[in-house]
Amino acid sequence: MSTLVFFQHTIVNLAIGGLTSLLVLVTVISSFVFPTPPPTALNIFFVVCIIMICSSVLVLVSPFRGLIYYSIGLIILLCLCANLYFHDVGRLHDSDTPLELGTFIILSSTIKSDLFVRSEPHSFDYVCTGDKMLVQIY
Repeated sequence: MSTLVFFQHTIVNLAIGGLTSLLVLVTVISSFVFPTPPPTALNIFFVVCIIMICSSVLVLVSPFRGLIYYSIGLIILLCLCANLYFHDVGRLHDSDTPLELGTFIILSSTIKSDLFVRSEPHSFDYVCTGDKMLVQIY
């Protein structure tokens, strides 16, 4: 292999490895910080799985270049899924569900104002207990 080709492979490997390492680092930090500290067990489990997959890539040698790139692609996708999960992207919250007549809804105190704005045409009773609120709409 010529020196130029070796240099090109080295640059590509460093770029892909650096970007993947940065994404894994962001994922690890996000698992401990989001949604609120302390981290949940599922967040820690996600990160442990990602780190174990990363450690398996480290033992692969150069002849398995296709397998290395495939594994790095899987790590990137898993980090993307983990970050989307940690940041609640695409998840419906209590304030996103439609209010129906005769239903009981348990809401956190952070979305009480949402309920009052969205339920103007209806009457409702509510009971607050700690940080939760039980609402009956009629």
